[in-house]
Amino acid sequence: MPAHALALGLDHSDFIAAMAPKPVVLLGKEKDFFDVRGIEEAHARLRKLYALLGAEEKIGLAIGPTYHGYSQENRQAMYRWFNHVTKISDAQAEPALTSRKTKPVVHAARAGCRVETRTLFSFTRERSEALKQRRGAVRE
Repeated sequence: MPAHALALGLDHSDFIAAMAPKPVVLLGKEKDFFDVRGIEEAHARLRKLYALLGAEEKIGLAIGPTYHGYSQENRQAMYRWFNHVTKISDAQAEPALTSRKTKPVVHAARAGCRVETRTLFSFTRERSEALKQRRGAVRE
């Protein structure tokens, strides 16, 4: 989110409005720690904008009954929305998911010693610190 967005009174609907009239579906959760009324209000504001643009059918809302996350009911709402917009398929449900059993993979270096692994975040942190030192203090 851009700096000072909340101080300026901006909400996520303000950022989505910038994409209008492109098709957008808002996905929420009934038992989320974010109050569901927020996404309902955002949807209502966006519907007015999309209606003014003659594209009211291009803004959607789906609220799943469970807790925060991208769970099956929200994924299926996304599939339905995508299929509605693209007309690629009429599938309404997620296909059954099966997991494959895989054998563990062992990595070894030429000398036989273990190679030390790092997370993506450690690379990002390292690069960020290097840029911070090179850039100096940031003025507001």
